[in-house]
Amino acid sequence: MSGPIRIVPISAGSDGDGRHKPDAKEYRKLTPPTIYLEKLGALWMNHRQDGKPGFNYTLDQLPDGYTVWERPRPGNPKHVDKYCYGHPSGFKFDSPNRFFPHFLHLMNNGSSAGCSCAGCSKVSKPVKKITPGRPPGRPSMGGTGTPTSAAAVGRPKGRPWVQGRTDDEGTPDVYRNSIDKLKQVGSFDALIKEEMSMDWRVERMNIKTHLEKTAKQPTYLPRLAELVLFVRKLQESEEIRRDGEQYKIWNRDDEEYTGFLKWEAGVVTQLAEEECSIQDITIQTPKINAVNYAGFRVEPLPDPNSDQKTLSKQYTYVWLNQIRPFIFWREHLARTPQQTWSPTIQHALKVMSSVALVEKYRFKGSWPSAKVFNKGVYIGSEFICEGDFVRLLPTDQSAAAITDILRVESITLVFTNLDKASENDYDDGHPYNSAIYLTGTIFTTDKERAFNKQRLTRVLPASFEQYGPWYQRTEINKLSRVPFHRVMGRCYDPDAMQLWLPNQLASGATTSAGISSGLVGLREARDISTREDVRITDGKTWLWEESRASALDLHEINGYETAAHDEDRDPKEWRKQIRILEGTAGAAEREELQDRVLVRSSMTNNSMVTSALRFNEDIDSASATEAEHSRDVSRKRGLSDVASSEEEDVDDFVGLIAKHMGLPMDDEQISEGEEDDNEDVVNDGQNAVRGGRMEITLG
Repeated sequence: MSGPIRIVPISAGSDGDGRHKPDAKEYRKLTPPTIYLEKLGALWMNHRQDGKPGFNYTLDQLPDGYTVWERPRPGNPKHVDKYCYGHPSGFKFDSPNRFFPHFLHLMNNGSSAGCSCAGCSKVSKPVKKITPGRPPGRPSMGGTGTPTSAAAVGRPKGRPWVQGRTDDEGTPDVYRNSIDKLKQVGSFDALIKEEMSMDWRVERMNIKTHLEKTAKQPTYLPRLAELVLFVRKLQESEEIRRDGEQYKIWNRDDEEYTGFLKWEAGVVTQLAEEECSIQDITIQTPKINAVNYAGFRVEPLPDPNSDQKTLSKQYTYVWLNQIRPFIFWREHLARTPQQTWSPTIQHALKVMSSVALVEKYRFKGSWPSAKVFNKGVYIGSEFICEGDFVRLLPTDQSAAAITDILRVESITLVFTNLDKASENDYDDGHPYNSAIYLTGTIFTTDKERAFNKQRLTRVLPASFEQYGPWYQRTEINKLSRVPFHRVMGRCYDPDAMQLWLPNQLASGATTSAGISSGLVGLREARDISTREDVRITDGKTWLWEESRASALDLHEINGYETAAHDEDRDPKEWRKQIRILEGTAGAAEREELQDRVLVRSSMTNNSMVTSALRFNEDIDSASATEAEHSRDVSRKRGLSDVASSEEEDVDDFVGLIAKHMGLPMDDEQISEGEEDDNEDVVNDGQNAVRGGRMEITLG
């Protein structure tokens, strides 16, 4: 090869299966597979019209799972044949030219879905193709409004392998692809990067910062996409007070109760940009900015059993003192006739048996088991993240008191018995067994159940002593693993509990509510949800969805359509832009996109309600005026509308995309101290969820 050599990086998408390889006694593996790298590099650069005279090109590697093997030709040993193995069907390519159409399809689409190369065409005819249906759990737009079963996560039904390991939008499926790789190599531990998903890339911009900020904030602050109780209007001199068993409006100026509360249930879609203190729980403290900046945006929750979602448009901005955690719905609605309740209360009760994981970031497995680590999980009305203290439900359903709390160290989706699952885990065949667990250290107020009878000091937050005394529930330095349905919700600060749920003493003083507050209401809410959410069928008791938006069946958030209902959503077009980002797009494709407006990304179908995340970035360096302007700008649909002028060349356009798209962060490392897979782990929930992939049946 003469002339300067340029190394061409390939895209991350691949359907390669490393198990497909010839007998090593007859073939020799080529490392590196130079002839394929050079020939494919030249063909690809020529196809992209990016090749320059005088230069030679070579790929940096073959797509994952593909290898090249050689052997002397039978009858003519002087001639050596070189074959490329790794096609999911077992088909072997006998030359770079024969492999190039499949390689090009992978680079353009990230998977083999729709490929018509020799390998895919050879085996696709006998395969009965089934058109992917609407993801379960989302009512049809403009149809009859009859919801479909939604215990399963939104994956198309019956897709044959030739369609590739992709989701219903053609994006590579991180679960199945990781499991396939684990089966090949036996042991696998890696950070999760969904580089062919524009949603995932855009999310990188702010989700890490948001989650870190959330973990550091007081637990009494509402979190993004949580369900809350709220009242629309309170005067500055008014507050919510408990009068016996009923909550009423108290006027501080007149020193008397002046009315009853009209509670609604809604979704928090924007967080307060100004700092809140615990005093804000009961009274409106002075703020620099108006409520639409210093307060919380709450959207009334529509009925998950209906296509009518107009309630979302009746949003309001409220102060913290107008909000209460939904888990205390029973206490705040006590003595209020049910016929006078807002319909949103019943809507919220219907989704209290829903769960959705947030921000999967690491896959670790040893065949035939694996786990996916997540930053957080929505359980019912609340969002739980790593580092939280959560209250655990008693295993005895008749128990009336809570004694245990868990300090969450990891949140995992656990796969077991993968060797017994079929290759295709959709509808037919044996699916993956999967369950969600929270792992950490358990503390208890029940001395009789404690591993160590010595009272703990300076281990838990000091305020928790009001709930105590506390003891170590299990052996020190050993973690406990509990199924998600054992989690009641966050363990709130006792001072906040006293302000929300004051217990009146005979002397007139008040004491903090106990740690068991809300237990009766939560059990009742989950029973209602299991019974009345029509998406929970076939004897299941929980709805497991891939996103919070799907779990709540939201069609709009902050005025913009969620992904399942966004007619402008175009993942195929986004993948073209990803190739521009990675430098794998051809010149013609780059020129075609040059004059286009940067396509937006409907993030609300991903792990967080990211349309709302965009309104809660750190802006400490900006003035209040600048912050308001920034917030107004950020309310524009999706990403900023960035168009390249006619004078901008392609490189400037690529630079603009790179600026506005979050690329994978090179400084991300696998976190230490989050291991929970040693033999010392205590399984604290024998009734853990097991069943079909993304299906939950509680015993």
